[in-house]
Order: sequence, then C-alpha cells, then structure tokens
Amino acid sequence: MATPTRSTILRLSTQQFLRCSPPCSFSFRQSPRWYSSRPDQSTSNIDVHQTSPAEPKAIVSPSPKTPQDSPSEDDDRPKPPPYLPRPLGVVDPPSTRPPTEEEKLAKLVDERARLQERKHLISEVSRGYYHDWNQLRHNGNKLWTAPPSLIQDQRALYFPNISGVALTNKEIKHTTDIFTGKVSLLAVESTRMSEEHTRSFYAEPFRVMSEENNLQLVRLNVQENPLKSWLVSLFISNLRKTVPPKHHPGYILTNQSLEYVREPLGMVNKLLGYVYLVDWNKKVRWAGCGFSNADEVSALFSGTRTLLKRLEENQK
Repeated sequence: MATPTRSTILRLSTQQFLRCSPPCSFSFRQSPRWYSSRPDQSTSNIDVHQTSPAEPKAIVSPSPKTPQDSPSEDDDRPKPPPYLPRPLGVVDPPSTRPPTEEEKLAKLVDERARLQERKHLISEVSRGYYHDWNQLRHNGNKLWTAPPSLIQDQRALYFPNISGVALTNKEIKHTTDIFTGKVSLLAVESTRMSEEHTRSFYAEPFRVMSEENNLQLVRLNVQENPLKSWLVSLFISNLRKTVPPKHHPGYILTNQSLEYVREPLGMVNKLLGYVYLVDWNKKVRWAGCGFSNADEVSALFSGTRTLLKRLEENQK
C-alpha cells in the first residue's frame, strides 16, 4: 500500500475543515414598532447581501518585545444605554377612589397577582445594597435613551395615581386630577442629583412654551423613607424658597410607596431623575431618565408640540 504524500494529507485536511466549519450569520436590530411613524434614514448605498472573499492572512508570531493582549481601558467606561425597550405605565386607568373590600379580597385570591407578588419579592431580595450605584457605574447616568418620537396612543399605558401634599397650600392632590385636560411635563425626583437630571430635560421646553395654557409642569418629590419624609415636611418653608415660584402650583410632596409601580414605570434606580410626557388621558407618551442629550431634548420639544396641537383640535 502506497504511503500518502504530504500534499495529499494537506488537501484532505482542508476539505475536512471546510465541511465542519459552521456558516456565518448576521442579525440586525429592528426598531420598536410602538413609536410613532417617522421617516427612516436612507440605506440604499448599503447592501448587506454582498460578500467578498476573505483574503488569507499570514500568521505572524508575536515578537518578544511586543506586548501581549491585555484588558482595554475602554472596558471600564460606561456603555451607551439602549433605547427605551417598551412603553411605560400600567394597564388599568388610574382612579382616586380607594379600593373596596371586595376588590382587596379578589386581589388576595387572584393567582396571577400572587405570582407577580412572589416575583417582586424575589427581585427585591436579590438586589444588593449598592445595586443602584453599581448600575450607574456600568451604564453611566442613564438606564435608557429616550425614544425619538411619541409612543403611539393605542400602545401607550397609563400613569398610576399618586397622591401628595401641594407645596402652595398643603392640600392633598392626586396626579389623576392634575393630568385631566392638560399636557403635562412630569418630573419625578427624590435626591438633589435627580433634580439636576430632570431639569436638564424640562428647563428649555417649559421656558419656550410656558405661555401655552394647555401645558403644565408637575414636579413630584418622592420620599418613601418615613424619617426622610418627616424631615422634608419640617423644612417645607425653606423648600418654598428654593423652588422657583412658577413651579409652586405643580410641586407635590409624597411619601406614597412606589414599590409596585417602579418596574412598570421604569424607575428601577432610585438615584436617577425621570421625566414623563403625559397626555390629557393620563397616558405616558414619552419618557427620559438621567441627564439629557440634545437629541432627547429635541424629541421632547417635538412631542410636546404635537400633543398640544392635538389637544387644541379635540377642544374645538
């Protein structure tokens, strides 16, 4: 039996390698379908189906003086946040009426509600003490990038009812009543840093459109900690001095627990500030978090003007 030559062995090895190699595949990220329609950028010059044969690369052994691969410094930098992945809010329309005893009992025996409660408790127990700080270290001062346009009305969800004390006269107010018949810029704040976050969103749009009668700014100061809430209530007179007078009518202090609505509203990090554009039907049509960028402020401008125009048409 003849011994195979070197060229024969090389040819057989190459054929075996080509048969075992898996085919290459590419996946392309699609834009969410729940945004309002807007023209797409032209991609006529790009053809993802055209491929060119790869040229063989020579294998060069590293020189002893050449540094080996090491972790890049960019690995520690914050990653750019993705776009808002889903509409924010709750399914049921908000109401100022407290739940009845029958509704409370029905919720206790509801299997779906019990599973959601169990899932929520497991999620809370698994969160570490420094979870929020670590999340900001990896993602920067944002959890997501605000959508470039309004959320479609048929896909938008409701903002839940939150009650609190008004800064002007210490009366109890409900967000459900405040949102009725108005386009609202809602800022949810809990820390000094979160105030800077929300101000970067609403400051310029509210300044330009402050003369609009159908537009209002609502600032929600959330203090779920009982001790911190009590301390804030003691210095409410000082708070009136620090808050601009034009913001007093829409400034609300609340100690209501948002434990079960943080996930639906996307407020999973308590260190950040959140801004919502709420229409006259109490639906969340746009949302942003952290420090804004130029594109997000422009999208908020455009969305607010669109809602104001639609509200004026409905009032005719």
